[in-house]
Amino acid sequence: MARQLEDLLVREKPEVVAAAETKANDMLFEIRLAEIRLLAEKTPADIADVMGETHHRRT
Repeated sequence: MARQLEDLLVREKPEVVAAAETKANDMLFEIRLAEIRLLAEKTPADIADVMGETHHRRT
């Protein structure tokens, strides 16, 4: 599986690969953040309050 993915990425345009990597990293960040909030028993709004920011729901 990994070899096929590497082969596919080599043949793809660099800007497409970069965009996919950015999107994947953003998704991983959101997953990890959700796990932290769950462990801390905090909502996104709670975290935003602590950071002094307004929480906006993603659509």
